Amino acid sequence: MTQSVKSKLSANVPGPGRDGCRLELNARARVNDNPKQADQWALFDVSHPIEKMRWKGSLGSEQIVADRRYRAACVWQKFFYKCQGLTTTREWLQEHVDGTGDPHAAPAARMDASMQRLNVMEQVGMTRRRFEDLDSICGLGLTVSEQGRATSRHPSSVRESFLSALDVVGGFPEWDREMERVGVLYLTGAETN
Repeated sequence: MTQSVKSKLSANVPGPGRDGCRLELNARARVNDNPKQADQWALFDVSHPIEKMRWKGSLGSEQIVADRRYRAACVWQKFFYKCQGLTTTREWLQEHVDGTGDPHAAPAARMDASMQRLNVMEQVGMTRRRFEDLDSICGLGLTVSEQGRATSRHPSSVRESFLSALDVVGGFPEWDREMERVGVLYLTGAETN
């Protein structure tokens, strides 16, 4: 990604709205270059702290490390939402009350997500503080500085803890298949005529 694209992205990401609430910014990028094909678009949310960190290069200076951490954050967010009873689109898991489907599917999904997260907690390098940082930043959508203020820590120590936690999640062998499923969108500088 060129420096001009990075600066444009960081300049176009606004802070909170007038009422202080976080703005939901969904953007799209064309993912095909062939002019003979119909346009294909990929949606991404540039208001989430993980996306901001990825576009600013805060997840790592090497592309492989940054991608692995980004995928780990997306998988953590998915399991956090499932554990809370939500889907990845923040909709509630449906319990069937009309007699169709398995009435125990939603609670079973929540229990499975909770057990998966506990298995990550037992990995070498994962601490309770890092676990909480992952939940706050990936799941709740707090920024690093907001998490620092909430826990009375400097943002640099929160960032270091968070990146270390992403490395632990990225090295969790049971989630390799989940991480491979995460699509990573790359933006390159567009040519102007």
